[in-house]
Amino acid sequence: MNRINLVRAGLEGSPYSVDDSIAEEEILGLMDRSQGFEARCRMARQTIAAELKKTLATVGRTTEIYESNRIEGKTATLEETYHILSAKQYLDADRAIASYTLSSSLTDETKVQDVVGLGAARFLVDHFLRDPQYPLTEADLRALHSLIMKGLPFAGQYKQADNQIAGSTHVPVSPLEVPSQMNYLVSWFRDTSAPLLWKAAVAHAWLTHIHPFDDGNGRMARLLANYTLGFGAYPPLIIKASSDRGRYIDALEHSDQAGDIIPLARVFVRALERQLMIMEQPDFVWTLFQKDLRVREQSLFKRWNETMVAFVREVESRLLLSNIELTRVGNLSPSDFELLQRRNQSGNSWFALASRPGGRELLLWFGFTSSRLAKVLERDQTFPSIFFSERDPNPKPRKPYLPKVLGHPELWDELCVIADEGRVMLRRGETTSSVSIPQAAELWAALIIEYLEQMDANDRAGSYGAR
Repeated sequence: MNRINLVRAGLEGSPYSVDDSIAEEEILGLMDRSQGFEARCRMARQTIAAELKKTLATVGRTTEIYESNRIEGKTATLEETYHILSAKQYLDADRAIASYTLSSSLTDETKVQDVVGLGAARFLVDHFLRDPQYPLTEADLRALHSLIMKGLPFAGQYKQADNQIAGSTHVPVSPLEVPSQMNYLVSWFRDTSAPLLWKAAVAHAWLTHIHPFDDGNGRMARLLANYTLGFGAYPPLIIKASSDRGRYIDALEHSDQAGDIIPLARVFVRALERQLMIMEQPDFVWTLFQKDLRVREQSLFKRWNETMVAFVREVESRLLLSNIELTRVGNLSPSDFELLQRRNQSGNSWFALASRPGGRELLLWFGFTSSRLAKVLERDQTFPSIFFSERDPNPKPRKPYLPKVLGHPELWDELCVIADEGRVMLRRGETTSSVSIPQAAELWAALIIEYLEQMDANDRAGSYGAR
């Protein structure tokens, strides 16, 4: 059986598939990258000194819990998460597993409960992983949920009333159907032969599709994905609320509507690749972690971010006059900022969607400064840039957004805010200019309006199909 058929066979019995219209080369590419992670991860673990292994484990566990909580709008900062886990001794696996019931630990404020509950559930997952033959059950999933939501009346229980997914058009399974649907999910999970990456993506998408609990479904799904990957030599799967949230939510929407699991697998591969890069540079990971911990300091990142916020507000005010909404879908964390300064695409982040009601969307995203623009900047001005992408009008796109807009070459338009100088570098093709923030906001807003008007005109004329 060839590798693609192995994936298809493994997905049988689940609501998901790999879209036949997607090039086989991409599916094989995702498989090659995910399988290569395991070999690289094993090698990294062998070469990392014992003290650095402890540092990596601390950073990985703290970041995983912080980001999973943050995606759900929980308020504990990364610094608070780190100190709570340290104080409760839940960065020590043996001590945590020995006391994972947390009967007395979860009587503190809500913020502490959010951190320690998810931390305890993560260590219970580690406990399950000690036995590779352990058959995961629905009772285990409810036990994990009970830890995450400890102290709440619905902890560990399936929902009793219909619920909704914020910001999504998907209607979750009704309460009466939850037990049978969860039984199908767990049975498939135990029996499937799908490669671990695809098994993790399906398990995550399926659980969020069912939405079996009143709250905590996203955290449970990410926990289940990490449990699945834990049977291989993968780094932790950390979906960052700052840079991954937009493409992550978009991929889940796609899996709900089309049953296609490839976009979510693509998000997972990107996140795993970033963590593996960190594992292979263990000294660098502590530097990034410290930057995120010290976000409140007057750092270069903070000064750049304040300038960026001022610029975006001016753009938004101009767009509103043309009935265009700029919806934030992500932002840069200090570590993303550091990666982009180093010209590392692992820091790429969706930023905002510009659209009129009922019209086509334009994605604004952060990437590292292009080589064209870098030529006219000083060495200490390597700040992130903003680029445009157009949503693919095809019903079954390879990726949700095209790498270009209206037929222009990739990365045709670029904007780079320069911290401390109150100016912005603009580039269109080979032409660059330095302008003030108000001027840049006016020019950038006009460009967004022009692009959206042209895309809507193309829609009305039906000219997209010819491109």
